[in-house]
Amino acid sequence: MNDQITVGNLLTWIESIAPAERAEDWDHIGLMIGSVETEVRGIVFSLDVSTEAIDLCLDFDANILITHHPLFFSPLFSIDTDTPRGRLVSRLIREQISVISAHTNLDRADYGVNHALADTLGLRSVPEQPEFSFGLLCDTGSPLRYLEFSSMVRRVLQSSGVFLNEMSDKEITRIYLGAGSFDDSVIPDLIRSSVDLVVAGEIKHHAMVQLKESGICAVAAGHEATERVVLPFLQTSLVNKYSSVRCCVFQGNRFESSF
Repeated sequence: MNDQITVGNLLTWIESIAPAERAEDWDHIGLMIGSVETEVRGIVFSLDVSTEAIDLCLDFDANILITHHPLFFSPLFSIDTDTPRGRLVSRLIREQISVISAHTNLDRADYGVNHALADTLGLRSVPEQPEFSFGLLCDTGSPLRYLEFSSMVRRVLQSSGVFLNEMSDKEITRIYLGAGSFDDSVIPDLIRSSVDLVVAGEIKHHAMVQLKESGICAVAAGHEATERVVLPFLQTSLVNKYSSVRCCVFQGNRFESSF
């Protein structure tokens, strides 16, 4: 391991691909736990801070956990080890594992979560993007069928299931990707952009109905399933920067389904 790589180096690398200025004002990003001077022994990429992700850090002899979702969203006034979050924080400190998070700054990066989702699904982004906060507009290249494409989304993302707002097999040529939670405020923009289909992680019921009434099909494939695709990209980007770094990806919870 290159002992010159520090947590500070990792923060600089993240800033180069997902600048902090692109994060939402309410978001909490960057160093969650640790010191910028800590030398890197190994790194685990994970969507969330979880017991399983910490277990992998220990198995992999990694002392850095880089996540998409921040460990701290609301202010922390105490570390109560009788609570799930308190136990995680206590264990991270006890095991001397540093935590870094890149959230909405990674969502809005030049190559962010939705770009990784587009590549995974074999879609190409439209050159002139409307002013969407987080999403990505894509063309299919050739017409696709809604139900067949929805089945492919579930299979490729290894989702335990998908929610649809239509059962008619419509033709699809323009797709809006909104990994994670769908922001229904963009629906008027989707209509103006002639979007046929929305692919997101989770979509509220009223938004599903509004999309259908607007003639737009929808696939909700799971928050985790649509976002974890960015983790291998982060791993590749880091290895390209620091070829000697030891790192791996925690694949998360691929829940089993009997359907």
